[in-house]
Amino acid sequence: MNTQRPALILNPVAGPVWRRRKARRLIEHLKMLYPDLTVHVTVRAGDAERLAKELATGSHDLILAAGGDGTYHDVINGMRDSSVPLGILPMGTGNSLVRELGLPTHPLRAASAIRNGVVRPVYLGQIHQRLFILMVGAGFDAEVIRRVGPSQKRLGILAYAVAGIVELFRYGYPMITFRVDGKEFQGTSGIIAKARCYGGPFAIVPQVRLDRPELILCLLKGRGPFTYLKYTLGVIAGLHTRMADVEFHGGTTVEVESPAPLQTDGEAIGIGPARLSIAPKPLNLVYPSAQKTRGGG
Repeated sequence: MNTQRPALILNPVAGPVWRRRKARRLIEHLKMLYPDLTVHVTVRAGDAERLAKELATGSHDLILAAGGDGTYHDVINGMRDSSVPLGILPMGTGNSLVRELGLPTHPLRAASAIRNGVVRPVYLGQIHQRLFILMVGAGFDAEVIRRVGPSQKRLGILAYAVAGIVELFRYGYPMITFRVDGKEFQGTSGIIAKARCYGGPFAIVPQVRLDRPELILCLLKGRGPFTYLKYTLGVIAGLHTRMADVEFHGGTTVEVESPAPLQTDGEAIGIGPARLSIAPKPLNLVYPSAQKTRGGG
């Protein structure tokens, strides 16, 4: 895509430790693609959102975000109501949003794909005045994410796998009440999806699309460690959609009425209740030009 004033927001500590050395090579590659690129490196929590807000209201006509799903979450919130296109570059652990858009998971190849990409509007969700693009989890998965501290995240997906195994036998599986456009449903966990990919390549809600103003609740109704192990294996194999105790309910508003742990875009955000809805203004995202339908409808 044509751009005159591109800017990069880089989280140098995103993802597992073995990926971080690629940051310098990525900057060098981007400067070959965009000679006028300005680089802005995050130092502390909140920097990505602050930088995105400043850059999106300035004279820049493209913002690139290099990090993980948490970095993209902050950048998207900083760009609230902006029409400036956003291109994302994979430096994180699962890179769910990268996979959702059909971008390469190698940072340099993703950068080249964005350089030749196309801009498409996508709808975002919102919860507690925060935007999200992937999902909100209520229940078991949010508790797992809450248990993984900043130092453990350096181990990548292994940290979440270990925490998940521990929580299978520690979590209490309380019932949670949800309302989707006013209709009540109950289960032990729910994933309210805006995008398909979760934890990397796994499609929790295969039918959801970024370009549709809709949220879809994936409701898990069973309880206990072996039932949740069944869910996990089912998601990996793509068979969970056929399970009798897994339901899908779509709408434009979803309410979590119980005091369940919550996560959004892979970051713990506290305890319910909460109300989720569709943000009024779409975000302009850069897709690879050959990507016709995946993630964009």
